Amino acid sequence: MKKKNLILFLILLIIINGISAFIVMSECKESARLDTIQINEAIYTAAENWNSLSSEKADIIESPYDFDYAVIDRNDNLLMTTYKDIPTSVVDASAERCTIRAIESDKEIIGWLIIPNDARRIISNKQKSIIITSLITNLIVIILILAYYLYLNRKIIRPFEKLKRFAANVARGELDIPLDMDKSNIFGDFTESFDLMRTELAASKERERLANISKQELVAQLSHDIKTPVASITAISEVMQVTANDEKQQEKLTRIIEKANQIDKLITDLFNSTMEELNQLHVEISDVSSDEITELIESSDFKKQISKLDIPDCIVSADKLRLGQVFDNIIFNSYKYADTSIEVSTEIDNDFLVIKISDFGEGVPDEDLPLIMKKFRRGSNSNGKSGSGLGLYISAQLIEKMGGSISCYNTEKGFCTELRILMS
Repeated sequence: MKKKNLILFLILLIIINGISAFIVMSECKESARLDTIQINEAIYTAAENWNSLSSEKADIIESPYDFDYAVIDRNDNLLMTTYKDIPTSVVDASAERCTIRAIESDKEIIGWLIIPNDARRIISNKQKSIIITSLITNLIVIILILAYYLYLNRKIIRPFEKLKRFAANVARGELDIPLDMDKSNIFGDFTESFDLMRTELAASKERERLANISKQELVAQLSHDIKTPVASITAISEVMQVTANDEKQQEKLTRIIEKANQIDKLITDLFNSTMEELNQLHVEISDVSSDEITELIESSDFKKQISKLDIPDCIVSADKLRLGQVFDNIIFNSYKYADTSIEVSTEIDNDFLVIKISDFGEGVPDEDLPLIMKKFRRGSNSNGKSGSGLGLYISAQLIEKMGGSISCYNTEKGFCTELRILMS
């Protein structure tokens, strides 16, 4: 029970107990008052029957009034009583704060009517009544509140908790978990609507997924189809360059070939990115020797800017085709951003072949280093240079699928890309 509810519960109990105590004390006050008419009637009756009263026959009789009393003569002799503990002398009665009334005959006092002061006894009895009433009232209130709480828990709190868990599942995208339907609780009419909402969201999410797949497949198909005419442009341009005698014409053809290669590179990146999103960027692991790795690097270095290449004899677990694609991306980036000589150093570190490909350019700003291997992210030094920001991202994905890793960092000499390839 929450603190607020507990405070309200305590206030309710205090109010109920206060009302009960007020009612009982009011009754106690009324009960402590004596009826003057009955007192006068008792005095008159005693005076009328005085001659028949005798101290020798002073037995305990039943009081015909709402109070107990005793009759004594002027010599403090007990003539009649309704209660054995009533004081039987004026002095004792005064000490006990009893009510003392004179009994007269012919205007002469012949005795005394003594009414005991039983206010304490009445109040004590009423106090017991207050305690018993309060206990019974509190017990009834507690039972009612407990029953009401159980009712609220069953009809409101537990169904609301179910709705909260259901909403949390929907927010997390867990749309396969249905909402239990119970039309007997206060939220019963909404339960079916909420579950229909979940079903519709799941269907909408599936439609969105299929639409994205269709879009990605379309992009992949177009990327693949565009590569063919681009390759034709490159081939025709190369043939014309060989047969051309004019230097200006050869220079123009060289530019055409370079731009065609850039277009082919961008299309390849776009195609690979789309295949990766479709989980179709497959990697087939096989044993690749150090000689084959050397051939892949030399093939990627078509500008022949690698000054030193010495890979120790070893065999790695990799996809040869994808590994060549990684070297293409790294070395092409070095051409584009540094255009300096390239240094390749290798070493064996435990179960990994470590290949460090370094250039001597300006490197990448430190604040851009954590971003350059994310999709469509490029360093601030890429301004004015073509590219889509997919090369290193795709390379990292491919290396990780082969069980290795890739990292980039600046050195004193320039920029370095480090590959860790798992050995067989």
